[in-house]
Amino acid sequence: MNNIFKLIMLFSFSLALISCNNDDDFQEENPDAQLYLVKEIHANQHVIELYTEFPQLMVGYNEIFIRLKDEQGNYLQNFDVNSWMPMMQMHMHQHACPFSEVTSSSTAGMKKGYIVFTMPSSAEEAWELSMDYTVNGQSFTATDNLGLVVNVNRRRVMNFTDNEDNTYILAYVSPKNPKVAVNDMEALLFKQASMTSFPLQTNFTMEIDPRMPGMGNHSSPNNTSLTFDSLHQIYKGRLSLTMTGYWRINVKVLDENQNLIAGNDVNENAENSSVYLEIEF
Repeated sequence: MNNIFKLIMLFSFSLALISCNNDDDFQEENPDAQLYLVKEIHANQHVIELYTEFPQLMVGYNEIFIRLKDEQGNYLQNFDVNSWMPMMQMHMHQHACPFSEVTSSSTAGMKKGYIVFTMPSSAEEAWELSMDYTVNGQSFTATDNLGLVVNVNRRRVMNFTDNEDNTYILAYVSPKNPKVAVNDMEALLFKQASMTSFPLQTNFTMEIDPRMPGMGNHSSPNNTSLTFDSLHQIYKGRLSLTMTGYWRINVKVLDENQNLIAGNDVNENAENSSVYLEIEF
């Protein structure tokens, strides 16, 4: 009986060990089941993997997760991304777009940051990503075409100007999955300083007025303005959605002295603000 019991225990332990090994392999190849591998950059005998929450890069806000492995397929833990630069290569000129620094992720062996693409790519005009990174203290540079960046049906990013012709870029961040409820809303606001510099703005207030153009342009109650959260470096507010469908989120942008710099009220003379974002669910 003791021998049988020992055999059973040994068999159970072997199954558990195999199961653990399989889990490790799965985790190695799939660091997060919610992420999609959208690009591999081969350079310096490394493979730089870019992941997002959606199957493809899109015009607007994209949170991007980065992994690094050698050409033998071994993932590297000890690496840092010192800088990166997305650049649209056009026929006559080039320009960048808003982007964050790259920081550590909660998932081991991954870094993260965001890029706000301001236009789609095409066969003739494409987004390129350059990256400076270090592995075990050694510096490397990699540059590659990001491939397809698609335009979605609804406006997730918008350029506008103030009375002094300063250009701003407003980007929708969340809710990613809107519900018929009062949703937590997040957005980012940048000012264009040059063709490659878009500093994040922190001293503004954005009043929102969501409307349903297909339903008499009715609004919703209990919305709150977007104000800057310095801890999370993002604008936060509350977005009330009373039914499913297409919503236009009208925006009025106020400076730190509560002076209107862009946008307008929605009334019988104006169906929408000059500054707005769109969602549909």
